[in-house]
Amino acid sequence: MTMRSNDRIRWAWCFLFVASLVAAPARVYAGDPAADRDEAKRLYVEAKRLRTQGKRAEALERFRQAHELAPTPVLRLELARMLEGEAKLVEAHRLLASIEEMPVSPTETQKGKDARAEARTLAASVGARIPKVTISVAPSSQGAQVLLDGAPLPSDTLGAEIPLDPGEHRVSLVRGDVTAEKTITLAEGERVPVELRAPDPAPPPAPAPSASVPVPTTTTTAPAAAPLPLAPRPTLAEPAPRRALTPWVPVSFAAGGLALAAGLVTGGLAMSQVDRLERGCPSNACPPPYHDLLAAHQALTTTSSVTIPVGAALLVAGAVTWVVTKNRSASPVTATLRWTGAGLAVDGAW
Repeated sequence: MTMRSNDRIRWAWCFLFVASLVAAPARVYAGDPAADRDEAKRLYVEAKRLRTQGKRAEALERFRQAHELAPTPVLRLELARMLEGEAKLVEAHRLLASIEEMPVSPTETQKGKDARAEARTLAASVGARIPKVTISVAPSSQGAQVLLDGAPLPSDTLGAEIPLDPGEHRVSLVRGDVTAEKTITLAEGERVPVELRAPDPAPPPAPAPSASVPVPTTTTTAPAAAPLPLAPRPTLAEPAPRRALTPWVPVSFAAGGLALAAGLVTGGLAMSQVDRLERGCPSNACPPPYHDLLAAHQALTTTSSVTIPVGAALLVAGAVTWVVTKNRSASPVTATLRWTGAGLAVDGAW
């Protein structure tokens, strides 16, 4: 009896295949700093091209994406410039002021150093252009809720200057079901005070006057009215039958899992016998004392070679059947698993 020398290689490939199926999702979510930097450079170049073409909204989105992947002084400065051009002065000033606090990389280029210096100058210029509003509430309106552009305003910001972007803003005061609202339009560098006063609640409606009912002196008996025919009761539509899960799905998952587990177990046992056979069977020729071990090894190898593909095919077939039956209306589903000689085939209707 002879032992095939490629058993080790074949089993190594089988285990690598199964391990790749398990480890693939982890590789998808693993971060790669070098890849992030390359993608940020690509987005940066594309953003500059879109800005040259006048597509400012698309360019701003690309600058944001590049900055999220690799926040550098140059990218943050470019993003702040785009925000400034879109009159988003508050966010632009925040980014410019934060560039000075970014850690200096040992490999930072002269372009990054220039970006830091330019950001300091630009931050002072943009900060002076930001309009601010001071919101106060009349003493009679204490306890009401203040909204700025639809968002609740913290009480500790009342009476203090609030930086806002130029343009139109809405200030509201809500007390119960009553709302007082003001719309203001801010220009660059403007300082606007806003005082809010909640309107008084509407008075309750007056009770309706009671009317006296005269007592009739004579009583007349009116003929009894004929009873009205009852309207037919509406017929409720029966709910559409819900599609039940075909028994093939759990059976295929269970059988596939068992087959895959059996293939891995028998494969592991076969792999544990390879070293012993190689030592006892030099030149791929086994003496009689090793015949039983070689026969057992070949049986385990054959079993694992069959059960692993069968288990994988059953799992795939079960998953396909589950997806199809979930998205179709109730109808009979049949499925048959057969061996074609070259592999497994699933026949049926779904």
